[in-house]
Amino acid sequence: MAVSDSARPVGLAEEEHYQSHSLWYDAFTRLLRNRAAVLGLIIIAILVVIALTADLMNQWGWIDHYGRQHRGSSLADPLECSVDVDKDGDGVPDPIQFCFLLGADRLGRDLLSRTLYGARISLAVGVVGALVSLLVGIVYGVISGFYGGRVDQLMMRFVDFLYGIPILPLIIIMQVYFRALRENADKVGGLGETMVNIDNSMGGLFFLFIALGMLNWIGMARLARGQVLSYKEKEFVEAARSIGASNRRIIFTHLLPNVIGPLIVVEAMAIPGYIFTEAFLSFLGLGVNPPMPSWGALITDAINEGAIRFRTHLLLVPGFALSITTLAFNFLGDGLRDALDPRMRGEA
Repeated sequence: MAVSDSARPVGLAEEEHYQSHSLWYDAFTRLLRNRAAVLGLIIIAILVVIALTADLMNQWGWIDHYGRQHRGSSLADPLECSVDVDKDGDGVPDPIQFCFLLGADRLGRDLLSRTLYGARISLAVGVVGALVSLLVGIVYGVISGFYGGRVDQLMMRFVDFLYGIPILPLIIIMQVYFRALRENADKVGGLGETMVNIDNSMGGLFFLFIALGMLNWIGMARLARGQVLSYKEKEFVEAARSIGASNRRIIFTHLLPNVIGPLIVVEAMAIPGYIFTEAFLSFLGLGVNPPMPSWGALITDAINEGAIRFRTHLLLVPGFALSITTLAFNFLGDGLRDALDPRMRGEA
């Protein structure tokens, strides 16, 4: 005789309902219940939309192009409008050309437009840096932890050697080298010339990606190795081996789904670090190629123009954008950590 759902014990009904949901569904539910994480996700989504539609907004006339200079509008104040004075030589000022909602820099370029375009650089550096670190670190760490023995010893000794190299000074040295390579592109041939052409087409991002991705994966590799070592002796892995599962199936079907959660959380928390590194490099003049805007470069220009004492809006606008972006990723990272924590399972 079949038992209806209403006649089943309440605990059994709740358990079956809970088991019908996957781990990722439960994690997503817990993430949505975290208000700070949802706020961070909304801010990041808005920034992504701005970064992807900046050119369209320029075509529609909503924002100015980041490199356009307005004559007679150097260091214009917020809400001030630009006038190309007597461009036709008739002694009468020409009509208003553009109004600066947040002011203009010393070259007469709209600060709001340059800040919005700067979101492209920060998001690209943060996301690409995190993806490179995640992919390289997972591949390296999973191979080292799964096969163990001499393979693990050799691979980890190489990582230990890389840990002894200071990352930030190396990045600065590499950017100085790439800057010299770019300035002497006419004397460089072969691979160097190709790399310079690619970098120029990307506004200086290509060399920046290389510098940031060179060593930032080593921490992820050690974390992935530790996760694999803790799981590869578990009963479900031994059961898979006993039925003749291949190493490839064990890695991709049994190990990766269990270790990927903490790794994603770590990389989400590391994205603000990549953004700040790019801003620091741009602050030193080692970031993207001018006139490509970057929040770090905007802060540098503001300081050079005495923004700390006289024109604070030149410093506050990119500084606010940088702070909000890093806080949003921190909120999202904290939410992902709580959502993917196995100890939180069953509380959603």
